Amino acid sequence: SFIFDNLKIVMASVRREYKRINVSLPINYATLEMPEKRCGETACKDISQTGIKILLDRFYPHQAKFLLKVNLENAHRVIEGVAETVWSFNEPYSSRYYAGLRFAEMNRENANILKQYLSIHGL
Repeated sequence: SFIFDNLKIVMASVRREYKRINVSLPINYATLEMPEKRCGETACKDISQTGIKILLDRFYPHQAKFLLKVNLENAHRVIEGVAETVWSFNEPYSSRYYAGLRFAEMNRENANILKQYLSIHGL
């Protein structure tokens, strides 16, 4: 139900270790460990040191893994890492889905680039 889905989002935000910044950045993604490999382009809605919210054209289950390439436009850098779905819900009045992903694997260099980007943008 709508109320239950929103309650899950509120609960997830309470548990967050790091604050997220609202930003729209271009993302390239590829699914990993799925029966059919899917690749695509999308945009993120927000990002933090530990996760990202993106918009997808279909539902992906909990712990679905993605290879992400995030274009940090103002920094002129692209970071790469593996992320997994923590939650997903249908965007109202649309066939698209918001998905909250947790960064599961990211090398130290990319993590540091992301940390610098976030500090420049207020975190």
